[in-house]
Amino acid sequence: MPPLPTFSPLLFFIFLLTACTAAPTPTFPPVPTNSPSPLPLFTSSPSPTPAPSLTPTFTLEPAPTETQPPLLLSPLFTAQSIFEVSWSPDSQILAYWSFIGEQDVNPCDGCGHPPGVLSLHFYNIQTQLTCDYPIPGYYGYSPDPVFAWAEDGQILVRGDDEITRISTPCQDDFAVVFKTESERLLNLEAFSPDGTYYAQIESQNDSVAGGANFTLTLKEVATGQVMNVVNWHDDATRYPGALGINGKWITDDLFLVAKSENPGPLLIPVGKEVILIAQDLFGLPTPCLGDSCETPVEVEMVMDEATNTYHILLFGIYYGQTTLPNVQLYHSESGEVEELAFPAPWLPRFSPDGQWIFLREHADALTFSARKIDKPTDEPFQFPQHEQMGWGLNAWSPSGTKVVVGDQPTLLKFPTGEQIGTWLIKPYQANQFVWSHDERYIVVVGVINSTTTVPSSGLFIIPIHQSR
Repeated sequence: MPPLPTFSPLLFFIFLLTACTAAPTPTFPPVPTNSPSPLPLFTSSPSPTPAPSLTPTFTLEPAPTETQPPLLLSPLFTAQSIFEVSWSPDSQILAYWSFIGEQDVNPCDGCGHPPGVLSLHFYNIQTQLTCDYPIPGYYGYSPDPVFAWAEDGQILVRGDDEITRISTPCQDDFAVVFKTESERLLNLEAFSPDGTYYAQIESQNDSVAGGANFTLTLKEVATGQVMNVVNWHDDATRYPGALGINGKWITDDLFLVAKSENPGPLLIPVGKEVILIAQDLFGLPTPCLGDSCETPVEVEMVMDEATNTYHILLFGIYYGQTTLPNVQLYHSESGEVEELAFPAPWLPRFSPDGQWIFLREHADALTFSARKIDKPTDEPFQFPQHEQMGWGLNAWSPSGTKVVVGDQPTLLKFPTGEQIGTWLIKPYQANQFVWSHDERYIVVVGVINSTTTVPSSGLFIIPIHQSR
């Protein structure tokens, strides 16, 4: 067995890139001259412009203590939707996509996202200047635009036109490196951590069986040699809204597809045979749970390369069921499958060092626990609850010493649970947390959900004192 994220948020699509500039130049198919003219290489606003007047002034003041009242934050930026937020490797540039829709009547058959303009934004945390790149498109009709950073500060970008470009933020030097050639949608692109391999997932609607067919292709960057081609099918009617794309590199030569209907979660060693996680490692007869196979499964994985051991969480995907089966944990060092007394993990599931798991005790309760992976006999650590936590989500700091949680951001020390500070973003509720790599800032994407109006999103930045 070869040595073994999150996806971000999420979320929904995962897009990874590290150290790609150190790798040989990728071999990609050229953009054909007879194809429809692509969008012009992105044109930014005439010059970097100051962020809106409501932009807060960032000073690295100590975070508030529990005895101080929560601080009310104003959004740096608002739009109908804000997504795929990411920091540059040096934590100086914040990149994010936004969608500002026209207030049409009956927008796209009630989906809540009318036709509008997709925009890519770069925000400099030191100068507080921003530059914007509008991209015509229809939010929700194709995979979310994505991007990933190279260690030299360049960024790889793919918009709704299915063209992948690379650029230095705000330099207006976008160059085409790849274009999808077919009726298939490009759902994911990702370089392995060392830049040796490239992964892409494409999909196409299945007019016969229904749902969609997916293809994962792994290539060697230097030569373009195809190392693996893996196919699977998702039936959109069986588990409505429960699946979607979720793939990422675990190591330099191991790729994970965290969920699929058939054949279920997949582990793909480069150039080797695919491992069916639910069947081969957990011993399940089918990649689903329940007497009637009513619950599809998803996995999360963490690897300790020093010891060549790994752990995999397998859990049911919630899409309206009354109950969820308990989470299962696979230990590679023993081959043991342990059933935990929890129905669901809490995103993100593993701590940055891979030593802790966050777990939710009840699907309808606000009780959370953290447990050491390698001490299954220990009692789980009951995570203290705080007034502003709500349903919320969490995000570990890169060092794993802090965690931000809640509908209204609450910063806690880990594993003591001591509260460092709380910030209010009302009327928004936190939908995404993104730590800067140097742990000096937390980006919060808040949303206002409504059944009668188009959703609204706001982007907030919390400065964190380094000594904390």
